[in-house]
Amino acid sequence: MLGRYPACLSISLPLLVLMAGGILPCRAQSAASGETLASERSLLVQCFASEKVWVWQKRLNLQSWNIAVIVSRAGELKPKTVGNIHWNRDKKTAVIRILDPADYHLPFDSVLRDIEFTVVHELIHLEIVPVLSDLKRTDANRLEEEHAVNHMAEALLKLDRGR
Repeated sequence: MLGRYPACLSISLPLLVLMAGGILPCRAQSAASGETLASERSLLVQCFASEKVWVWQKRLNLQSWNIAVIVSRAGELKPKTVGNIHWNRDKKTAVIRILDPADYHLPFDSVLRDIEFTVVHELIHLEIVPVLSDLKRTDANRLEEEHAVNHMAEALLKLDRGR
C-alpha cells in the first residue's frame, strides 16, 4: 500500500453503508443469489479491510511496509482464529488474512467491526516485530503477546470510536 489511497474506497463505502443497514434491494431466493450475495460481501469486506489497513498503517507509522489483505475461509486459518499476519521483515512486506464474512455468525455491521479489530490487531503485531524478533518464542509468551496485542487494539479502537 505504501501510503496510497485504496482504489475501492469510493465504491465500497456507500455499498457497505447500504449492506450494514440492510437497505439493499431484495433478491429472489435461490442458491445462485445466495452465492452472489456471499461473493459480494467477500468483495466488500476485502475493500473495507484494505481501507482500514491503509488508515491504521498511517496511524501506526507503518507506511514503509507493503501490506496486502486476503479474505480467507475458516479452513484456511488456524482453528478458532479470525485472522493472521505473515511478514518478511527484510523486504517490509506483509499479508493479513481475515475471515470471510460467510464464516461469521454475526450481523454484518458486527462483522465489519470485528474485521477492523482484526486489522488493528495484526498491524500491532507488525509494529512490535523488531522488539520480539530476537526473543525465543514459546507457547506461553505467544499467549502473553496475544493478550497484550488484544488490549492495545481495544484501546486504540475505543479512542478512535470516541468511547
